[in-house]
Amino acid sequence: MKRFIIITAIAALCVGTVYARGVLQDDKRAVLDFTAVQDKSWTLVEIAHESGSILLDRNAYQATNHGDIFTIQFSKDGQFSGKASPNHYRGTYTFGVHQSLSLGQAAATLMMDLNAPSELSESTYFAYLSSVQRWELIGSTLGLETRDAEGNALLLIFN
Repeated sequence: MKRFIIITAIAALCVGTVYARGVLQDDKRAVLDFTAVQDKSWTLVEIAHESGSILLDRNAYQATNHGDIFTIQFSKDGQFSGKASPNHYRGTYTFGVHQSLSLGQAAATLMMDLNAPSELSESTYFAYLSSVQRWELIGSTLGLETRDAEGNALLLIFN
């Protein structure tokens, strides 16, 4: 039994981090410096959770003039901003040890969207952002760990 536990622990260490059907994989080195995330525009492509994932159809969004929705950018001065659906938003963030990240409440414009995507509402997106706990950057993919309203773990995946 002791040998089985040791082999299982070693195997778990060798496997590395794998999220969302391999979107964030262990074949690329994780970046631990938050400056690699800053001053880039990130576009949400997937929301991964325990029972599967929600893929955001970026091509369909482009076809309906929504290609620039659900984006985020982190500036070096502690501000984040982006576009939800359809509103622009901004707020402040802090990052810390062990890739911890906390986003403050976002302030947004007040436009109404008559063609909002069905996969994700703007208010849900804002709720996910306000619950972000950690970040991870592997290759050119940014993962933000958050929780839904029931406390279930989610991973927001941005390219």
